[in-house]
Amino acid sequence: MFDDLDPRPQRGAALQALGREDLDLYAVDELNERIEALEAEIARARQAIEAKQSKKNAADALFNFRP
Repeated sequence: MFDDLDPRPQRGAALQALGREDLDLYAVDELNERIEALEAEIARARQAIEAKQSKKNAADALFNFRP
């Protein structure tokens, strides 16, 4: 009922938790699946970077008054 009042997790908390996880508990197939998931997340982050850089470049071009 009061879920909106719960504190938000800190940025990067999920990544830090992944880094502390014991990988000895995973089978080879599970580790390969984990790698695929992490590579997909890396690709998603790179796409976000490209989109943000594109927006920044467009804004810089719009507001650049130098001849």
